[in-house]
Amino acid sequence: MDTTKLQKTILGEKIKSVQFYRMNVPKLYKERIFGFIWLERGLRVRIENGSYYLINQEDKKEDAILKTSNDYKKIKRMISRWFAHYRNNGICQHVSYWRARAVDGMHNVKLFKLSGISFKDNKSNFLKLAS
Repeated sequence: MDTTKLQKTILGEKIKSVQFYRMNVPKLYKERIFGFIWLERGLRVRIENGSYYLINQEDKKEDAILKTSNDYKKIKRMISRWFAHYRNNGICQHVSYWRARAVDGMHNVKLFKLSGISFKDNKSNFLKLAS
């Protein structure tokens, strides 16, 4: 994703790239957000189940980002923007469009069955159906 629209810095480091995804957590029976934010100097932020961890690849250290820090709020804002962009990108709209078309078709078939029009009896019944 293009990082020009996102916050430019977190924890004093420039953002290289981000990746977020949703996954079902079996123990919680809920969908949670996971992902990574890659920063300069080999740092990255790991998002796991609502918690954010700063990982230093050189030392293999992992530190939690506190909820009271401004960076925690920036990360939450980035995640909300990511999924708002994902939702508005036409994916959900596309599914709802075809679902609505299927419901309309089923409704039309039901109306046709209830109308009692038979094409075997008289071909002029087509004119009744078309009107």
